[in-house]
Order: sequence, then structure tokens, then C-alpha cells
Amino acid sequence: MTTKQQSELDHAIERAAQHSIEVTGRGFRKSDHAVLFTTNSASEENRWHIVIVSGSRLVCDCRSRKICAHRAAVHIELTVAAAKREAFAARVARSLELDADRAAAEETAQAERDAANDRRDADRWELIDAGNW
Repeated sequence: MTTKQQSELDHAIERAAQHSIEVTGRGFRKSDHAVLFTTNSASEENRWHIVIVSGSRLVCDCRSRKICAHRAAVHIELTVAAAKREAFAARVARSLELDADRAAAEETAQAERDAANDRRDADRWELIDAGNW
């Protein structure tokens, strides 16, 4: 993203927050299964704008020639969702690591117990073989 695009996005995010533009719905377009979002309109009561995810772009049905507040609201929604997925994946990975560490520790402890039992059994067989049992 260029600095101009980032600046436009930042201004659009500010406008979305200022006008309380939020994602109000999510779905799929039947014709091509594109993901779409609906947002409320700041200029008209009871009007929603449709923002479609087209590849890696967001396309809005409004008349704006720059990054609109509707696209910015969807961008924030997608960014938050991605951050939540990433945090969840990190928690799952950490949990798996802890489980693996616990299993390795248990295997080590079991191996130590088995070795101690083997030594004890060997000592007993020595006593039995020597006739001192």
C-alpha cells in the first residue's frame, strides 16, 4: 500500500468512526460466491451499502472516487477478524507445545522409573542367583 493509499484509508477510517458506519451484515453472492458485507449509510436513513471482496480488493457500491468509509469499516472488520484468528492460532499452537512438553516429560519420567525397576530387578536376581534370597 502506498503512503497516499494509507493516508486515504486512515481518513476513511476516521470518517467511518465519526459517522458510526459499521458492518451490519455478511454473506455470499450466489453468482460467484464472492464474500460481501453490508454497511449502514451516513447520508441516507435506512440505506445500506454493499462492499464486495473481489480478490484482495474491496469494492463498494457507493459513488465515492476515493477509499470510502464503507470500505474502511469492512477493512477494520477484516483486520480485527484476522487478528482474532491469529491470536487463536497462537493459543492453539502454545497449547499443543505444552501438551508435547508434558508428554515428553511423562515419557522421560516413565523411562526413569523403568530403569530404576530394571536395576532393582537385576539386584534381586543377583541375590537369587547367589542363593542369598
